[in-house]
Amino acid sequence: MSKYIEYLCTSTTAFVDKEIVVNFDQGEITAVKIQLSTEGDQPKSGLVRITVYFKETIEFDQAEELGNHKVKQIINSLVFVKGSQINDPYIFKENIKPNSTIVARMQGRFSILSDFGQEQIDEFVELTKNEKANHIYYTLYKQSMNHNDNLGKFMFLYSLLIVMIDAKKQKDIDSYIISNYPDEEFNQRQSTRMVKRDGIETRSDELETRFTWLRNQLGHTQHDSEITVVINEINECWRELDRIVKNVIKDKVSK
Repeated sequence: MSKYIEYLCTSTTAFVDKEIVVNFDQGEITAVKIQLSTEGDQPKSGLVRITVYFKETIEFDQAEELGNHKVKQIINSLVFVKGSQINDPYIFKENIKPNSTIVARMQGRFSILSDFGQEQIDEFVELTKNEKANHIYYTLYKQSMNHNDNLGKFMFLYSLLIVMIDAKKQKDIDSYIISNYPDEEFNQRQSTRMVKRDGIETRSDELETRFTWLRNQLGHTQHDSEITVVINEINECWRELDRIVKNVIKDKVSK
């Protein structure tokens, strides 16, 4: 029997049953098996089960170090491809140490059923085979998905975009978005920022992208802000910001 370490982690997304096997032809890791599943007795619950297989000559300490590194990469890749919240993994069982034992598993809460398309599987497998997903941007993206609500995800994604394009001010964010996604020009709206003209405080004539406008409504709430409307809009459009951020990550990390 091949030596292995099996990891489990919980997610806010319950996946359609799927098994993905990635074979390696170099190093101490020979293959990785990723199983996405629901549990029979809890149909709305699911697990991500990652089994890392090693060469027979490996010792546990080395296997654990390599396995932890690879699993971090796999989870970053999975979160990036699916945009799901996945919690930190833990070792469930292994057969390398003498008298190996099974660790008591954690319980998690799940709600949405999700499946992989072939294009997503291909992207996921490719990420598991190289070191790109260990880049800090993928780790930060994973942290953005760790928020339990879309508002938290939205605000973190906006901040991550600022960092990645080295924006000095919000105009830089808007210029980048309009330049790369021209259709967003039609979603601009008048800023709610107040400026002084002839000593009188009045509303700015500047236009902002919907993402900047929504971010400022949350970050700089005013007495006339309609927070319920803002929250609904964020729930509707945060995936568009997510798409922009993911494209920037792909571009930056490929260089």
